[in-house]
Amino acid sequence: MLFLSFSIFLLFNSYAYAHSECGANQELTMGGACPPRCQIAYKMCILPAYYRCYCKKGFIWNFELTECIPERECEDKWEKGEHQFILDQVFNENRGYTISCDRMAVCDLSQIERDPNDKTKIIDHTPIPNRFIESYP
Repeated sequence: MLFLSFSIFLLFNSYAYAHSECGANQELTMGGACPPRCQIAYKMCILPAYYRCYCKKGFIWNFELTECIPERECEDKWEKGEHQFILDQVFNENRGYTISCDRMAVCDLSQIERDPNDKTKIIDHTPIPNRFIESYP
């Protein structure tokens, strides 16, 4: 019953978006539930695809998911090369140390910086709630 209710919800949601107009730099298409977003990395996304407005090629959702901005604007918020370095380290399973993103599906890149004492590492300042720590020893 729960599955049926969820399926109906998804169908209605997709239908509603299909009949709406997309904003600037967006297009109506089928895409994932975890679209690329400035300063956010999705480590895992198991949600189904939707037919809705997504950013056009060369654009990315802003941090708040309110508009599509040029990808270079997102890159400009970082020092040259820092955005890609941090992304590479977040997804590097052989980095040799743990960060919050290893246990979370969504990673806030604005909370991560290059370690000033060891330029080959990153420091994660993401606050982790106690319930999360208790669930994942």
